[in-house]
Amino acid sequence: QLREQYPLLPSLGTETLAELRTIDQLVNHLTTPDPTTANGTSPATHHGGAPADGPDGESLRAAVVAMVATRTGYTAEMIDPSMDMEAD
Repeated sequence: QLREQYPLLPSLGTETLAELRTIDQLVNHLTTPDPTTANGTSPATHHGGAPADGPDGESLRAAVVAMVATRTGYTAEMIDPSMDMEAD
């Protein structure tokens, strides 16, 4: 579902996904430039490998919250992007 809206999003490995405990962490990981590649010799990319002109954090966060709401039955208003996805 997210891939349809954001086709440039990278695929994240299970180890990376296991480290990202909240929606905020996931969105920040996908939208924050990776300092190891933003050195002027190569195009700036994000931690996940998405191009620098990828989605902005707010629209991606809203899309992830909507997807979680659809899959869990909770309303989007009930989902706090800072909550631990496994514990809360």
